[in-house]
Amino acid sequence: MGMAFPPLRFGEIDGVGIYPKQPEVKDQSNRGDLSGQRVETVVYVFEREGSVTIPGHIIPWFDLKTEQMNFIKFPSRSLEVSANSALAGRHEQIAEKVESPPFPWRVLGWIVGLSAIIGFLVHRYGLAFVDVWPRRAARIEASEAFAFKRLCQACRNQESQTTANLLGKWLMRLYGQSFPVPVDRFLSDAGDSVLTEQIVRMNEGLYANDRNHHKAENRWNWLRMLKRLIFARRKIRNGHRNDELFVARLSSLNPAK
Repeated sequence: MGMAFPPLRFGEIDGVGIYPKQPEVKDQSNRGDLSGQRVETVVYVFEREGSVTIPGHIIPWFDLKTEQMNFIKFPSRSLEVSANSALAGRHEQIAEKVESPPFPWRVLGWIVGLSAIIGFLVHRYGLAFVDVWPRRAARIEASEAFAFKRLCQACRNQESQTTANLLGKWLMRLYGQSFPVPVDRFLSDAGDSVLTEQIVRMNEGLYANDRNHHKAENRWNWLRMLKRLIFARRKIRNGHRNDELFVARLSSLNPAK
């Protein structure tokens, strides 16, 4: 069988590049008779001038008829390598290009063009770009999400006074009002007795005297209040979205004036 032949080994040769190809294995069967063939190809690239010796190879094979081990010997080859006259002037041309590289006019043109475009944009829209970040920061601070984030942080820190103040500011953002929104309205819309109880306990801690202040503070469960605030916010915001959608659907039914 072709797979039974051992692959050839090619050692390194100084000044010669050795590139073996993938071997071709051809096995055939004809009425019980098997024949195998293995073809190996190697390419030698001579990289310098002078004398080069390619070593020989010894391939062992076993004769099935005589039941003896035989060897095929390929002799070594000695070659004299000379320079390629067609490439004699090529090395000089490459050396000249390396010594005096061309001036990068195209790169310089791209740099000048991009600089002109950037200068025009900065001259015309520079002030607008500068004002983008302050205006964006102002919109974030005025948003309902930012107010609720500050409220949650004060609640985690168990700061009852700060939590009460931020609760009022957040309700104004939640309902989109420019005036204070009563907490009773929020609790009525939330419909959460646990949240109502925790807000009452927090307020009791604010107005308790020095003797009962610490006791009232311990009665306020900030974690329970924070969880109920998240549920109430989701409920009220979803209700507002449904109301806006309802109004948008009915607006088309009104006759145009």
